Amino acid sequence: MAVPCPVVTVVGGPDREDPGVRLLARVLGLRLVLQAAADLAFGPRTRRPGIAVDLAHAASMVPVIVRSEVHRRTALTSAAVAMSTVALDLAEV
Repeated sequence: MAVPCPVVTVVGGPDREDPGVRLLARVLGLRLVLQAAADLAFGPRTRRPGIAVDLAHAASMVPVIVRSEVHRRTALTSAAVAMSTVALDLAEV
């Protein structure tokens, strides 16, 4: 969250210098931290809502993946991370 540039750079998308992409990376990073904190604080009951949030996030990336060549790689990576989290949560449900 504090330094999104290295994370966005690792993805290697052509939008890595875009300030909006960096801001969005910070917001999504904060969401992941809050989701993890809720999981630690409240245990397994947060898994199903977490799965729903991650599925919604991945679904929201689909139009970007389909329509934007500039943001495609970053959106695809973001969706893949969300779906990976879903897979991990499903293994625990």
